[in-house]
Amino acid sequence: MDVRAALQCFFSALSGRFTGKKLGLEIYSIQYKMSNSGGSSPFLESPGGSPDVGSTNGQSNRQIQALQFKLNTLQNEYEIEKLQLQKQTNILEKKYKATIDELEKALNDTKYLYESNDKLEQELKSLKERSANSMNDKDKCIEELRTTLQNKDLEMETLRQQYDSKLSKVTNQCDHFKLEAESSHSLLMKYEKEIKRQSVDIKDLQHQVMEKDDELSSVKASKMINSHPNYSTEEFNELTEMNKMIQDQVQYTKELELANMQQANELKKLKQSQDTSTFWKLENEKLQNKLSQLHVLESQYENLQLENIDLKSKLTKWEIYNDSDDDDDNNVNNNDNNNNNKNDNNNDNNNDTSNNNNINNNDTSNNNNINNNNRTKNNIRNNPEEIIRDWKLTKKECLILTDMNDKLRLDNNNLKLLNDEMALERNQILDLNKNYENNIVNLKRLNHELEQQKSLSFEECRLLREQLDGLYSAQNNALLEVENSETHASNKNVNEDMNNLIDTYKNKTEDLTNELKKLNDQLLSNSNDVETQRKKRKLTSDQIGLNYSQRLNELQLENVSVSRELSKAQTTIQLLQEKLEKLTKLKEKKIRILQLRDGPFIKDQFIKKNKLRLLEKENADLLNELKKNNPAVETVPISVYDSLNFELKQFEQEVFKSNKRFSRLKQVFNNKSLEFIDVVNSLLGFKLEFQQDSRVKIFSCFKPEKYLIADLNENTLKSNLDADIEGWDDLMNLWVEDRGQLPCFLATITLRLWEQRQAK
Repeated sequence: MDVRAALQCFFSALSGRFTGKKLGLEIYSIQYKMSNSGGSSPFLESPGGSPDVGSTNGQSNRQIQALQFKLNTLQNEYEIEKLQLQKQTNILEKKYKATIDELEKALNDTKYLYESNDKLEQELKSLKERSANSMNDKDKCIEELRTTLQNKDLEMETLRQQYDSKLSKVTNQCDHFKLEAESSHSLLMKYEKEIKRQSVDIKDLQHQVMEKDDELSSVKASKMINSHPNYSTEEFNELTEMNKMIQDQVQYTKELELANMQQANELKKLKQSQDTSTFWKLENEKLQNKLSQLHVLESQYENLQLENIDLKSKLTKWEIYNDSDDDDDNNVNNNDNNNNNKNDNNNDNNNDTSNNNNINNNDTSNNNNINNNNRTKNNIRNNPEEIIRDWKLTKKECLILTDMNDKLRLDNNNLKLLNDEMALERNQILDLNKNYENNIVNLKRLNHELEQQKSLSFEECRLLREQLDGLYSAQNNALLEVENSETHASNKNVNEDMNNLIDTYKNKTEDLTNELKKLNDQLLSNSNDVETQRKKRKLTSDQIGLNYSQRLNELQLENVSVSRELSKAQTTIQLLQEKLEKLTKLKEKKIRILQLRDGPFIKDQFIKKNKLRLLEKENADLLNELKKNNPAVETVPISVYDSLNFELKQFEQEVFKSNKRFSRLKQVFNNKSLEFIDVVNSLLGFKLEFQQDSRVKIFSCFKPEKYLIADLNENTLKSNLDADIEGWDDLMNLWVEDRGQLPCFLATITLRLWEQRQAK
């Protein structure tokens, strides 16, 4: 019992669970028990003690050998663990140094990247401002040219309208004069004919008057001869007839005189009309001269039309130039994208050189932009071709700048990603550093415990050696004093026992050395196995000490985890404090710009602002038109067209958004309907195909060539499966007509089709 208590105390001391004072007291108590126990103590008070000294010496030797063996095994294990710990500490120190170097490099790289990022952002801002200014100047030039074109078009239209009005007036007057001349010419011909006829009639009447005068003279002469009236009735009748005829002739002459007077008046009128015709002829000649001048105006008008066509062609050329510029820009963008895709790997390997080249390129591009802006300002007053050429160059430069801006944005994003990766690596390195420090603390603690165990083992060995020296001195004294044969036989037995113990110890030591070699190999290959073996070995010892050690280890691990969490919490608190300081130092404008960039509210405000500006301009132009009060010229100001065009564009954008939303909803609906059909097909075994007029075509997964058509409006069901399924009509009558359970009918169909398929 005393030996067992000593072994328990020894193992508990080796495991490092008791302090030095307690160990010394227990060793002292063991020695006291061993010395005071009757017959079992290895220390003899006198050489001639009890007769069982040999047996006790053999037992004590065996115990000593066992303790020495265990001590040697513990020393070997301690040395092995010490070597492993040294290797681990060396490896961890190397990793720690490497991680610190990488951290320093990463911090330097991040500082450089932050500085370059700030420079690039400043250059980007300056480039955006310059490009915006250049685009505003170009837009102003284009608007001025458009206004001049519109003014010229208006002038051309007014001149054409004036020319058309004058031409219409002159042509109408010419037609009127031609009609009057023709009418007057026809009247002259009629009057000339009448005058000729009347002159012929007058001559005839004059001849008749002369004849009548001759007759009258003859009658007067005969009357003078025949003074007495000797008239007969016939003569009287003739005279009366002659008087009547004379009266008629007088009346006729009077009528002829009246007609002659009328004709004279008409002739006067004709002369006056002839005078007027001559006047109008002169006027016609003058108008023909004016018409010849109008031909010159027509030629001028044609020239103006040609100029207008030239201007329109120039405008179309500008549009063509714009289209060609767009194509060139697309080609340039494609080439740039190809070059970027080709040079991505080189950019990944050479970030620093690419950043420097980008900075140099940005500087050169800025200088080029300044020169080109000055050149465009100087060439604004030159020809349109030069303006177009400069505009093309500036557009290309703007595209190059946009490409550079995109590249810079990509570089910025890559830098941000690298920064995030570096931050993650830094956090991982900090965690490794903390783990390394914790491991160092644990290793120091283990080293301290091992040193305590070593000191305890040395003390135990010293005590055991003292006991062995006492035992050997007691044996020597016993051998010198005792000379009996029995004592000699017992000594021989003791020596044989000692030799056997030594042989067994040697064999055990050899076996243990071989086992140590194997254990070293296993420890190098797999440290976990060593730990498990160590745990198994420790489990063979006292369970109380193991439980105590396990609890202590758990508490230490909890302490380490709590300290680690505390350090993490402290680091997070520091980071949050730094972020709070940065946020407090940040200006509110920057945050507001970042929050309100490309937002829907800003777009709405921008649209409202433009609409209000266009309506104000339209109102002002309409007020100016009302103040002018030109009823002859009906014109509409261009601001009305601009406002209508703006509204039309807004409607087009809304239509485009609604179409896009409708297409997305349609796509989602199609996808969901396909998912629904797939789910129905996979779960129920039917594929649905929705047709027009609320018809549904149902295909079975066991016979996809056959189908059922269900008409939901007429509540009818048609199918070509009646030939394949026996008792189709009975099933229809049973499940559909009698019970009204269409799902059960479809389920029976699927079962029948599956049975037919399995039978095949």
